[in-house]
Amino acid sequence: MKTMKLRCDLTEDELGHRRENLLGELDEIDKVTDDKKEAAKKFADKIKAGTNRAVKLRTVLRQGYELREVAITEKREKKSKEMLVVRDDTGEVVTRRPLTMAELQTTLVGIDGGKGGKSKDDAKAGGKDAKASKKAPSKKAPAKKARSRGGSWDAAEAATKGATEE
Repeated sequence: MKTMKLRCDLTEDELGHRRENLLGELDEIDKVTDDKKEAAKKFADKIKAGTNRAVKLRTVLRQGYELREVAITEKREKKSKEMLVVRDDTGEVVTRRPLTMAELQTTLVGIDGGKGGKSKDDAKAGGKDAKASKKAPSKKAPAKKARSRGGSWDAAEAATKGATEE
């Protein structure tokens, strides 16, 4: 038997069936296209991350060093009035800077709790010096409560400010 493709008009049932097939195919195309975009984005992200890591490694190799977190100790040098930053692993001095006014001031640690003055017992035992210090009024004005733009200064800065103004 011989056959030939000829035009045949579709019935309503056949048209309905073809519509359902078309909609299913279009939905499948949309899904596959979305999957393709998502996969391409994932691969692009992986490529970008790998490229970034490779560039960082190349830079480290060219420079011959990298920055790492290293334990340090700050050491106060009283003679040179400097603060030294020293690496704990090698003992190398990394940076030097002048001591701040607050760092330059020292307090006496003892009976008075670091106030730097004499205790009541010391004043009683001190004789003339203790009596003279009680009678003689201090020429220094009491420290004023100073304020900066950001709030109140601490006591050390206020004392420093008062001492520099005189």
